[in-house]
Amino acid sequence: MERENKIVEEINMKEIDSENIAVWISKGQWDKCVEAGAPAVESLIMALKSLPSSRYNAETRSNIILALGKIRDERAVNVLIPCLSDDCEPPGSNDIYRVGAIAAEALAMIGDARAIEPLAAVLSNQRGPWDKRTKVLWALEKFDDPRALRGINISLRDGNPEVRRMAMVVKKKVKMRLRQGKKWWHFW
Repeated sequence: MERENKIVEEINMKEIDSENIAVWISKGQWDKCVEAGAPAVESLIMALKSLPSSRYNAETRSNIILALGKIRDERAVNVLIPCLSDDCEPPGSNDIYRVGAIAAEALAMIGDARAIEPLAAVLSNQRGPWDKRTKVLWALEKFDDPRALRGINISLRDGNPEVRRMAMVVKKKVKMRLRQGKKWWHFW
């Protein structure tokens, strides 16, 4: 029975083609894209690149970014890094930093070390919203890399007490894991 299930699963994966994925993207069926996994990555990347940063595209861009993070394919890293600075909404909007915060989360899910320095760079801009900086700190917490500590240390001098508090907690966790030499990843 287990062998039969594997065969059916392989047949179903062969039926996933770019046409199906394009339909799922156009209908906003992000869960199906995530289930498809690696075959959906290129189509999701193309869709993300085709949508200009604007408040009208913020929700769709966020959903694509989150789907790429859930798939955890390293091909998405170079496309997600520029999304960290997405400022598509006008000042005063609750969603102004939504895309950038979701990009930080997706990069943490993927766990590729190329994201560490761009994430740290976001923390050096204290004019940005404090909740976006806390999301970036959360993302840096997922990396067992001394470079993550450099970014976290920037936030210890942040003007917002919530960001400083989060930075202290994150720094403690990362330092402890680095000392122990253990890898720790949060699985979604």
